[in-house]
Amino acid sequence: DWATFEIDSTLLDGTGFTLLPESYYRLSDPSRMTVSNPNLAICDVKVEFTDEFYNDANAASRYYALPFRMTGHNQDEVLTDVTGQPKDYSVVAVKYVSKWHGTYFVRGKMTNLATDEVSEYCDKDLSRNITRDLTTVSRNVIRRTGFGSVNVGGEVLDIIVNDDLSVTLEAAGSVAIEEASASLNPEADGLELAGKQPEFTLSYIFERGGVRYKVEETLIRRQNPEADLRFEEW
Repeated sequence: DWATFEIDSTLLDGTGFTLLPESYYRLSDPSRMTVSNPNLAICDVKVEFTDEFYNDANAASRYYALPFRMTGHNQDEVLTDVTGQPKDYSVVAVKYVSKWHGTYFVRGKMTNLATDEVSEYCDKDLSRNITRDLTTVSRNVIRRTGFGSVNVGGEVLDIIVNDDLSVTLEAAGSVAIEEASASLNPEADGLELAGKQPEFTLSYIFERGGVRYKVEETLIRRQNPEADLRFEEW
């Protein structure tokens, strides 16, 4: 079974999407879909994305789309919608997540620099520690809300993984940080069934309610980001 198609930019009119630039992707066939899985009667075509796609921060959000319109097929008929119009097109929104994206277990301590009082948040059982979502900002930048063990508005960290796997910390909210440092172990021991996972070690100072605190903590990812992906409709 097969179907031929074209990329029809008019299908994006009124959707708010931008047509994915041709330099951002390659199709396994520029105009024809076939059934690749004999157990699943769906015609498809493989899409490979280029570095230009991953280097565009817009591609990390719901911004680009590929609008496919069917131009031919070898079936007896094409399904129609409730108005009787043929279902001969599909608008596929595309985006990526950083390889460092995911939900992380957080263990560490926060020291009140005025009193030297230490508050620890660390359980020997990794799975019982608090978690924070580190979300994609761009290819090598992930964002975490909250400093230490609590999540307070304005307290946001950007974790930047450089090409040499060194790590830079930057405040991304209204609360500044100082004396920030970080490192990455890309293959740390995580949960048994999750295999090797990235682990970030962070240290930074910030002020909350007129009091300065120092945070020292480790973040290890719960599972590969693919396991958290869900089908999205727009």
